[in-house]
Amino acid sequence: MKTYSTIFQQKIKLLGALIPLLLLSSNLLAQFTLSGDIRPRAEYRNGYKTLVSPNHDAAAFVDQRTRMNLNFMSQSYRVKVSLQDIRVWGSQPQLNTTDGLTSLHEGWGEVFFDTKYALKVGRQEIAYDDQRIFGSVGWAQQARSHDAAVFKVNSEDYTAHIGAAYNQDGASLSGTIANNSSYKAMQYLCFTVIYGYP
Repeated sequence: MKTYSTIFQQKIKLLGALIPLLLLSSNLLAQFTLSGDIRPRAEYRNGYKTLVSPNHDAAAFVDQRTRMNLNFMSQSYRVKVSLQDIRVWGSQPQLNTTDGLTSLHEGWGEVFFDTKYALKVGRQEIAYDDQRIFGSVGWAQQARSHDAAVFKVNSEDYTAHIGAAYNQDGASLSGTIANNSSYKAMQYLCFTVIYGYP
């Protein structure tokens, strides 16, 4: 049985092999960017999510999100891979070999059929407008991403995004089970009319 660490190492090796292929196969108008962020956050909790009882001790800790983003874009497609590590300072021993805290936040590919039509598939943040109803929850350390496909239509007068997702807990020989605190299926349409000045 493969451990989480072994699977993650295999994904990193695959990513390392794919990036040079993408760079070699693209034209000179392609662009590769590497970015990231380190976001430590100190928290003091006294009565958070519950009423304070007389024998209650307050909690204080520092948690941190470390994220690395790899973006590649050409005229006909773009690819993004975003790896993140979220941990509380001191939660792991100093001589730690593996902790299972590193995850794939985003990993998607988008194909541009022409200037009007595109298809984006993979693990991705889905956010619209001010992100109040449908957003990436960027204030949370882990943020939110979906395993989904989004078909995009962009014109001068309107934009339409049609998205769909179908989730499972894992691959199986029979049955479809999705109990991992997520939705089983999602479909949506976001249609925006663009008003201009005469």
